[in-house]
Amino acid sequence: PPDDPEVQARLFQRADDTSRSVLNRKHKFQAEVSNMKFLYRGRLHLLDGTVDKDVLSDKISDVLEDIPPSPGPTRLKVVIFGPPASGKTVQSMALAEKLNLVHICSGELLRFHIDNDTDVGMQAKRSLEAGVLLSDDVIIPLIKERMSHLDVRERGWILDGFPRTVGQIQALKELELEPDFFFLLQVPDAVVLERALGKRIDSETGKIYHTSFSPPPPQLVPRLRARPTDSREGALRRLQTYREVEATVVSYFSCVGRRVDGLRPQQDVSREIEAVLLRRIPLDMSGRPPRRAMPSAEEANAYIKSKLQPMLVKGLSELARVKPAEPLRYLATWMLENNPNRPMAGEQGRQEAVVKSNTEEEKNFAS
Repeated sequence: PPDDPEVQARLFQRADDTSRSVLNRKHKFQAEVSNMKFLYRGRLHLLDGTVDKDVLSDKISDVLEDIPPSPGPTRLKVVIFGPPASGKTVQSMALAEKLNLVHICSGELLRFHIDNDTDVGMQAKRSLEAGVLLSDDVIIPLIKERMSHLDVRERGWILDGFPRTVGQIQALKELELEPDFFFLLQVPDAVVLERALGKRIDSETGKIYHTSFSPPPPQLVPRLRARPTDSREGALRRLQTYREVEATVVSYFSCVGRRVDGLRPQQDVSREIEAVLLRRIPLDMSGRPPRRAMPSAEEANAYIKSKLQPMLVKGLSELARVKPAEPLRYLATWMLENNPNRPMAGEQGRQEAVVKSNTEEEKNFAS
């Protein structure tokens, strides 16, 4: 109790603090808690509330200390796969920048070693000139080392050009780095050759241009170069090598994969991949064009306020006016006929629904 007489003088007892009222509230509380206990199975801790408050506080602290920490935010793990010149690197770079992921390109790693005349570079150069895949013994350690860096672990990653063999797939599995998403960019062989022959690389920035599809600014032309492997013969060899491994890789990752039409404009391909990563359209290896993406939370709320709520109010008003014998059936029919996603559903269809409901109502009344 308070020691201050003035405070004591202001005290009063609430009308619902009688013994009967308190017992009724306690029984109601216990009944409600009993109905909810199953929702917290495995996480419910029963504590004696009659003990000293400091003792109770210590018990709560002990329980909280035993709870394991929550896992950190999800890091995206993505593989973009496809034939040579299908747009893998362009898409990977754009998505990595937008989503703050680390872009790991096996080709760039190898070109670094080639430019610096390392042992790995010399092996890679011979493999590229022959149009064959580099040995797993060489490429796997390179990828493994890069993926051990802190930025990859903290930000997530997009793999471009890896894996391409069963051994490389197995290496990702052993490292517990299997992707959450796998995208196959589909491009016909004729288009692959056309793209490869026109590809040019900025020798200073590494940016990729194309003489027809994405021409460089005139001032950059003197420093652009074509890769030796982008000759017609080199492109054909690389394409043949890719087709030999495509089915195996695609089959393994099909459960987390989506086929994407790589013939469309770059922005359209990027939007589709991003929509999948945001889980707005589903994974699908059928190759069918994407359906309209699921709306964002903001778009959904705007739709509800502008379309769904007014439609529901009109439907309920119509229900109150007609007073049909089967109100739920009538309301469902009315909402289907007045769905704002069906602007072509004309007045005739709505009138037919109303007439049908009114006829049924008259029959029920007559009977």
